[in-house]
Amino acid sequence: MNATPDITPEVQVSPAEAPAPRPKRQFRPIDRIAAAVVCLLGILFLNSGFEGYDLLIWLALTLLLAATPFYLRRFSITLTGKKILLYALLPLFALPRLLFDSGDVYLLSHAFVLTGFMYIVHLICADTGRAPGECFVPELAKAVFAMPLSEYGAAPEAILSSKKKGVGRAIGSVLLGLAIAVVPTFVVLILLILSDSSFERMLDNLFTGLPEINVGTLIFSVPLGILLGFYVFGHLWACGTHALGGGVKAETATRFKTSLRFAPVPMVCAAVFPLLCLYLLFFLSQVPYFVGGFSGTLPEGLTYADYARRGFFELCTVAVINAAVLLGITLSTRRKEDRLPLPARITAVLLAFFTLTLLASAAAKMLLYIDSYGLSRKRIYVLWLMGLLAVIFLLGLLHQFLPRMRTAALIFAAVVLFVGIFLFADFDRIIANYNVDAYLDGRLETVDVDMIGRLSAGSTHALLRLYDEAEDHSIRERTAVYLDRFAEREYEIADFNFSRAAAQTAVKARPEFERGFVRNLQGTLGTGG
Repeated sequence: MNATPDITPEVQVSPAEAPAPRPKRQFRPIDRIAAAVVCLLGILFLNSGFEGYDLLIWLALTLLLAATPFYLRRFSITLTGKKILLYALLPLFALPRLLFDSGDVYLLSHAFVLTGFMYIVHLICADTGRAPGECFVPELAKAVFAMPLSEYGAAPEAILSSKKKGVGRAIGSVLLGLAIAVVPTFVVLILLILSDSSFERMLDNLFTGLPEINVGTLIFSVPLGILLGFYVFGHLWACGTHALGGGVKAETATRFKTSLRFAPVPMVCAAVFPLLCLYLLFFLSQVPYFVGGFSGTLPEGLTYADYARRGFFELCTVAVINAAVLLGITLSTRRKEDRLPLPARITAVLLAFFTLTLLASAAAKMLLYIDSYGLSRKRIYVLWLMGLLAVIFLLGLLHQFLPRMRTAALIFAAVVLFVGIFLFADFDRIIANYNVDAYLDGRLETVDVDMIGRLSAGSTHALLRLYDEAEDHSIRERTAVYLDRFAEREYEIADFNFSRAAAQTAVKARPEFERGFVRNLQGTLGTGG
């Protein structure tokens, strides 16, 4: 008996059920210009790093931020009302590159501006009606990853596109070709320089007077800068064309939150209860050790350094653990409404209260440590971080009693505020002034001149005061070394920022540093007090 072959009939898909083809991108001249400019800005940004070219980088960021609203009009998207105020945060937080002289400030400023640019432009174009901070994680993930990556090929396609297939395509091809040629050209250049001294001398004569170019940095900054430009333009194109359906839909956000609420209330409380008991017992057993930070007294047998190290970092670690636990309670507890059930709410309140107590004790201990050893970047950064954590925990605590409070928007505002404090407070100036003042009025027995000298230009005025008023000749000599080095530095106009310019003006106004103080050290210090 012959077996009948198993033939599966071909399934016919109606046109209505078939997935719609991806619409072809239609570019205008403004799109080609925008894509090319963004790629050039990416190269400039990566080539500068976080040292030098401060004026140029600030101008580049300002150009990007100022031109974006005009470019969005190409998609009939206009900034009005609250959108203008929200977008105005970006150029404001780009200002520290022009005002100050700190790599840490530059790093946070760039990270905040670029991430905020992706997030805020996404909110403006999606027009979901949500307040900033609401549905934050899904919206941020969509803005930073999904949107730009979905249209990553828009920039090269825009640069190469042209209706007449003439000049525009030729210019785009030339630009991409030059970008591809960067790496092999420089490799060959280096090999030729190493192989022939006359060729090296010819290049030296040819480029005399031009600013120095870091070949290694350029090799990596050009291709990576172009890729960064593709990323930013892809984000703008995706937001303008409402790719991926715009913002996160309300029902999607609700379904996502509901899917996380898997844990029954008894399970949540039982999981956290042993931890609370352990924290309580630990806190009671260490009352003289931890709470001593509030009274300024030390437990017997401990120095200030040992006291801070053995108590402070433990408290910070506990605070981080509690933050993770509190987030887990909020996200995973099963409930029918947004408010936590009463047992879970009591658990969250106890955890938040305990964490606030630990943070207050840790801050008191750090202030005691600073009072004895002075300020440093790490110490002031830790105080800043603890302040931010305390505000977040306080808002989380209030949310348990005021469920209608817009907690997400308030936390977003708090983060923006604390980032602003970090960027505009000029911590290096605060550190230098505090340490010099404490040394000169006798609160500190010594002052770390090397630490202050390695700070940014904001510390220069404090160093000048230390040089004028210190009675210890060795401290004055060490201070003079850093001031003299700063006076001898030469900067191009592209490196300008206000902090550095003010500091150099103050130092060079002193005749001893203008002529090279270290070289005339003996004669100048002979009359010092």
